[in-house]
Amino acid sequence: MSPRTQEQFENIRQAKKEQILWASLALFANNGYQSTIIGDIAKKAGISKGLLYNYFESKEGILLQLLDNFVAETTGLLNPNNDHEITNDEMSRFLEELIQSMLRQQDLWKLYLQLSVQPFVVDLVKNRIAESKPLLMHIQLIEKFFAERFDNPLEEMVIFSALIEGFIIQYLVSPINFSGDNTAFFLNRVKSMILIEKKKPDNTPNH
Repeated sequence: MSPRTQEQFENIRQAKKEQILWASLALFANNGYQSTIIGDIAKKAGISKGLLYNYFESKEGILLQLLDNFVAETTGLLNPNNDHEITNDEMSRFLEELIQSMLRQQDLWKLYLQLSVQPFVVDLVKNRIAESKPLLMHIQLIEKFFAERFDNPLEEMVIFSALIEGFIIQYLVSPINFSGDNTAFFLNRVKSMILIEKKKPDNTPNH
């Protein structure tokens, strides 16, 4: 039997890391972050506590990795060409991919939703946002998108966020109430609200 290659070792390590993350997400969401201990995670992941510490230094480190993974998956859809500009086409595709991701991975999104309302996690997310340059950049791009199209961009962003979050919550709680037609109608309605032409520059001279 030939020895494993470095690539094989890395694949095994990555698979084990994903196993730990998935076990942690389920426990954090269902039992609460504060109530979950490292031993619980190791047991659910089917590994020893010692081995778990080879992958993560702490429970908080696991939670931060889960948050980073979620942010990377969602924000990566928003500005795929990294040109510091969100076009209407990119926003349209982002909305479609976001909803499709939720439809494909309902259990995963349910777990993130349950996790996101826990007070400690909310505080950690706020701190993470403040420290994350890529995430701040994407937030600024969204702000720019709305500012270029609306006279009251902040209010429009709040409405947009509430619609998206509300739909996701309603779908995950009662998916039986939603059909493909309902989902398509929602997407088209949101698009009609925000995918508009940019405002024309104000050429009024200053006095």
